Amino acid sequence: MTEAEEYLKKGDAVQASEKAYKVAEEVVKALSEKLNLQEYQQAVKKGRRYTLGSAVSSLSQQLLDFALTSRLHLTRNPITAVYQKIT
Repeated sequence: MTEAEEYLKKGDAVQASEKAYKVAEEVVKALSEKLNLQEYQQAVKKGRRYTLGSAVSSLSQQLLDFALTSRLHLTRNPITAVYQKIT
């Protein structure tokens, strides 16, 4: 993400967005593996990559379910709460 910020400071929005996208992609992959999503399981089983869109949808639903079942306060950062749960 630091690289993305550096490119932004230089005024190179295209490179900045590419670097930021790569960071987001890696976060989705890491969470998919850690939470053992169906998309991750299928990718491992078939020895191929999975689509990020599908993984993002599953992650969004799991995070929403977690937030609702945990009755997270709106002032609490849900990403921090999920991180604390999975570590």
